[in-house]
Amino acid sequence: MDSNSPPRELLQGILDVAQDLNGAVRPDGTVVFVSSAMTTLIGWEPSDVVGITLFRFIAQEDHASVQSALTTVAAGTPIQFRCHIRDRRDQKRLVEVRARPLVLNEDVYAVFSARDTTDVEHAERARAESEVRFRRLMDASPDAMVVLQDSKIAFANATAVKMFGAGTKDHLIGRFMEELVHPDDLNETMERVRRIGGGEMLEPQVRRILRADGSQVWAESRGTAVSFKSRPAVLSIIREVDDDTGHEGRFQQLVSQLRAANAELTQFADTLTRDLHEPLRMIGGYLQLLRRRHGDDIGEESLDYIDTAVLGVRRIESLINDLKEFSRIHTHGRSLRPLSLETVVVAAQRRMASQIESAGLRCMHEPLPTVLGDESQLVRVFCHLFSNAIKYGPALEAPTVQVSVKRQGKDWEVEVKDNGIGIDPHHQDRVFEVFRRLQPHGRAEGSGIGLATVKRIIERHRGRIWVHSTPGQGSSIYFTLPASQDSPD
Repeated sequence: MDSNSPPRELLQGILDVAQDLNGAVRPDGTVVFVSSAMTTLIGWEPSDVVGITLFRFIAQEDHASVQSALTTVAAGTPIQFRCHIRDRRDQKRLVEVRARPLVLNEDVYAVFSARDTTDVEHAERARAESEVRFRRLMDASPDAMVVLQDSKIAFANATAVKMFGAGTKDHLIGRFMEELVHPDDLNETMERVRRIGGGEMLEPQVRRILRADGSQVWAESRGTAVSFKSRPAVLSIIREVDDDTGHEGRFQQLVSQLRAANAELTQFADTLTRDLHEPLRMIGGYLQLLRRRHGDDIGEESLDYIDTAVLGVRRIESLINDLKEFSRIHTHGRSLRPLSLETVVVAAQRRMASQIESAGLRCMHEPLPTVLGDESQLVRVFCHLFSNAIKYGPALEAPTVQVSVKRQGKDWEVEVKDNGIGIDPHHQDRVFEVFRRLQPHGRAEGSGIGLATVKRIIERHRGRIWVHSTPGQGSSIYFTLPASQDSPD
């Protein structure tokens, strides 16, 4: 070896810290070298593998394709392919392999790097299965359902195909709204789609839709913002306007189905959070026990690793609790009744007394009116907003928050203004999305569900919510709440 070349031990160490499996085999598949990732990937020690055939670990159905790949490499051509390997428990794992030829002392080897893509494969399969379930559910609906993206239909169920007289789904998907809505109703419909896509909850709209044969049908539509193929979209549920009795009967049937679906989702969320809490508590408990019993023996670096892992466990537990709260907003809420908004704000301040005192947060509010609401949920709204005012407060002065109101017809418009770091205008339409964090974990704690929870609570109160913010000058969260009948104008 050249005196300037790195020593063999250094090269071995570099290979061993890599997560990918690196190695070399002869054209007949005999293993010459593998890195220590072999142990992590399939449970075999490198020393147990060297000298035996690679095909011992390849799934039977992939033997031919792997042999073809080795032949290609031996002929001097690099190649990339996927195959399944079997671990020590005889479980299959999918790996993506890159291989190229290497000639040493007239001997030809295939040097390779293999990456475990099993989780990617499972995610792709789950995504495909989810899409199949979605399509089946939509096609089973008696109502027409279309997904709108960029003013075009991205998905349509069988009922929608029949309603529009399109013949097949392919004849409907990709068509613009201008082709499907009566010209007199088009502007209003497009504005509604824009507002619904922005998160607003609007009353159903009765409009005229155009069929493929040129005829028109009066139909009632309602929409909601959704994500379709990882992009924002609007799901529109459409039904022909019928006589009052039939209309009301079908509507009540849909309400019943939606309630049943919500109950199922809530039960699923409760089961998931319950089943996840126990192993997390066990992991955190054993890590802390390890620290207490062996802290003097394992060194500062190892203690840091333990503390980081415990912190991760607590963050996951917090996320689970936030998800549980989010999933229960509609199903565990109390009926709306007249209550003093001032009482709600004061209750939120008391609940957060220690955090407010530690941060030096100044909470100010003008006289506040009586609204219709669920007191417990509205207290949580203000707790989330006060918490954000603390987490994203200014660096050089005490954080402040000001609560004010303005009457807007039958509603009260509430403004919660802080003096924090503000929100970039490009992100202001995304702050209410679930898991949407605009600051990295190192700069602010949180699960990214807080403002999504606030939005969901306000929507349950038949209100709207939006944000105005200038970076460096604070943020104002606005939302509306229904006014109580005895509330003065």
